[in-house]
Amino acid sequence: MGLKKVCLTVLCLIVFCFGIFYTFDRVNQGERNAVSLLKDKLFNEEGKPVNLIFCYTILQMKVAERIMAQHPGERFYVVLMSENRNEKYDYYFNQIKDKAERAYFFYLPYGLNKSFNFIPTMAELKVKSMLLPKVKRIYLASLEKVSIAAFLSTYPDAEIKTFDDGTNNLIRESSYLGGEFAVNGAIKRNFARMMVGDWSIAKTRNASDEHYTIFKGLKNIMDDGRRKMTYLPLFDASELKAGDETGGTVRILLGSPDKEMKEISEKAAKNFNIQYVAPHPRQTYGLSGVTALNSPYVIEDYILREIKKNPHTRYEIYTFFSGAALTMKDFPNVHVYALKPASLPEDYWLKPVYALFRQADIPILTFDDKN
Repeated sequence: MGLKKVCLTVLCLIVFCFGIFYTFDRVNQGERNAVSLLKDKLFNEEGKPVNLIFCYTILQMKVAERIMAQHPGERFYVVLMSENRNEKYDYYFNQIKDKAERAYFFYLPYGLNKSFNFIPTMAELKVKSMLLPKVKRIYLASLEKVSIAAFLSTYPDAEIKTFDDGTNNLIRESSYLGGEFAVNGAIKRNFARMMVGDWSIAKTRNASDEHYTIFKGLKNIMDDGRRKMTYLPLFDASELKAGDETGGTVRILLGSPDKEMKEISEKAAKNFNIQYVAPHPRQTYGLSGVTALNSPYVIEDYILREIKKNPHTRYEIYTFFSGAALTMKDFPNVHVYALKPASLPEDYWLKPVYALFRQADIPILTFDDKN
């Protein structure tokens, strides 16, 4: 056993004995245990290389699952990092966990950038990156996350593949077109630099040799001629046929994680006679006057199941800015509408999103949000 392996063993034993990396994390139920990684590093380092897939959202887990299906027989380690944990996150994490060789859920309820969370978590990620066997490919969607760079910088020779993260990949104002990671505070910035070296958003973007997109026919910010673009259909409605829509109409509002949207969402629901709201996976508040669809499924999977059960029902989906409008617009018996409050100024921050909806032929309905 070489000196490097001895040092890694000692460091891991210190971590396990004193619980340094678990001080602020008591709800992960062993999903961050590194014993298996240490065992591989010490005794099976020459085995078949692994592919890493990093996810931050349920949509990203759905894409990751499809990517894994295209590479049967290969080893995949999945890393989910999230500030949220609920029924939906657990359902889709367990789905992908069953298909991966290993899966890790980093639940960060206070966010990575909190001072007490940043340094121990980044240190944990760096240690675990060094415990991995040989890495062949790294897949990611959230280019702006410094946490992923802890792994990218450890394996600079690994192939980098990127994939879509909703509408972030379709608007020119996307954070994925940035240069450096946004880390607040000099101490945290200096520590991040120790963990990731000169890695940056731009370096990650430029290193990507292939990008998977779930949006067909829409201009992607990663489609700049530097890499292969691969279309990856995410939700399969090909076996469903449009019915005659004589079974009534179900109107559903897509929720938002932003609490500031509560009042305006309630007004929209009343204005358009919307009966249901599909809460966003990160939404923590309810809406009065509408019924919440409490389901472990994301809205696309939920609607596909409903169409199978009720092929003659008309489904109307209303949204302010959800990318699910784009993934559902071609479902049979589904009609998608974007909502625009009349009070929004001409230079409002959602303007690029509404331009995208127009490009996708999604009707935009303006309503009076002041009465």
